[in-house]
Amino acid sequence: MVGEESSSSNNQKPYGVLNIKTYIPLILDLNELNYDAWKELFETRCRCFGVRDFLTGESKPTSDKDEEWFKLDSLVKTWLYGTLTQPLLTMILTKNSTSHTVWTSLETLFRDNKDAMAIELDNELRSITLGDLTIA
Repeated sequence: MVGEESSSSNNQKPYGVLNIKTYIPLILDLNELNYDAWKELFETRCRCFGVRDFLTGESKPTSDKDEEWFKLDSLVKTWLYGTLTQPLLTMILTKNSTSHTVWTSLETLFRDNKDAMAIELDNELRSITLGDLTIA
């Protein structure tokens, strides 16, 4: 009986979050290089509320009529959307996505962008000149 009560209250816990920005003060931005910090804060908060499995894809609906699953997934997806810059939101927003597909889209976008940015910075560093002298 006690297990049932705590399970029921655990399912209600995420619904009490009115403003996710209270818990995740970072806004994810392609130009800020803050993905790793944002990801850590977001995963930690989702773990606290018992909905991290929605990000990882481990949580799946039991059927097409699993309203509780779809409600929680939509809630997590709303949290994700609420912590993105407008241009980033526009880039990843797709119809009928789940919180897991949004999460993996962001991971792919930032991991791919990180490699490209490292190459760009390396090229920029190698082309710096000081008067008549190159950086070499």
